[in-house]
Amino acid sequence: MRVAVVLCCALCIGAEPLRFGSFSLDAGISGLLEQYPASDHQFWLPDGHAVGSTESGAEFRYLLAHRTGRYSIRMLPQETRREVYYLEAGIEQGVVKSIRLSFEKPASPKSTQSALGDFEERHPPCSPVLASLTRQYGRPEEPVNSSEERLENRKYVWKNDRQELTLVCGRYQGRAKVFAMDVILTRLGN
Repeated sequence: MRVAVVLCCALCIGAEPLRFGSFSLDAGISGLLEQYPASDHQFWLPDGHAVGSTESGAEFRYLLAHRTGRYSIRMLPQETRREVYYLEAGIEQGVVKSIRLSFEKPASPKSTQSALGDFEERHPPCSPVLASLTRQYGRPEEPVNSSEERLENRKYVWKNDRQELTLVCGRYQGRAKVFAMDVILTRLGN
């Protein structure tokens, strides 16, 4: 009997939703309007039409609960949490399939740095974010490296039986700073 209970608990732990701070696929997104009341909320339909939360509250909530599209929140600095400034959720018929959380702070019009330096400074360092996720979920899978123009990306992936969490970090060729760009939560399977 005791072995069965231990096995059952181990299986339950593997099924726990992956999360970054308070963000998870299983937490839903309906409460985000209240959590970020001053930020810009938009729902993008597949045809490219966008509906803002301030235009029609009831229609906006209906879209989130029943339609297919992309829900985005551009967070104001006073509402940001865990250095997340942008959220984009992929929704299929009201079900959240993915969430991308971006660490990129809005650009400052007064910046005197180079374009690369400014971009680096608008992102937190990768190592504390990676260390936090590693403490929470253990070692990630072997990192996947890619490069686009001068930006080198490294993706760290954690999975359970239902979800995947990816931390995307970047570094410009020839520069030392490695910065966190995105955390992506993805629902696996149906």
